[in-house]
Formats: sequence, C-alpha cells, structure tokens
Amino acid sequence: MTDDVEKTLKSFMKHFGALNRDIPDARNAFTDLQKTVHKDGALSAKFKEIICIVASILSPCEECMVYHTKQAITLGATREEIMEACS
Repeated sequence: MTDDVEKTLKSFMKHFGALNRDIPDARNAFTDLQKTVHKDGALSAKFKEIICIVASILSPCEECMVYHTKQAITLGATREEIMEACS
C-alpha cells in the first residue's frame, strides 16, 4: 500500500478511536451494524463493499473510499470489478 493510503487509513481509524472514547455506545452500535450488513446474504460481502465504494465516491468521502476499497480487495474483489462498478 502506498504511504497516502496508509496515512488515510490511519486517520480514519483514529476517528473511530475518538468515537470509542467519547461515545462508546454509538461506536459499538455502528460496529454491530457494520458486522450485520457486511456479511454474506443475498449479496456477497464482497459485492456489498463494492457498493460502499460507489456510495463513498458519490458522498464524497475519501477515507470511506480507501477503507471500503481495502475491505473489498481483502474479500477478493478484483481491480476490474471495482473499476466497472465505479464507471
């Protein structure tokens, strides 16, 4: 991963650390929601992450784009799948 991606992810995770410190109940609820929504169902977890990439682009949220792209790749998404979804 490039330094910019690592820096963005570190900033993103720092934000969630602050949420955990300041409003842990909300952070825990968000984490539970993520776990529930992003598991395989009628749509695969990989496809859901690709949808999140597109939503992040439309938002726009750079940190979200980086995070969801990393998650999608971890789940096996290819560059071609991500690029086609974003086109």
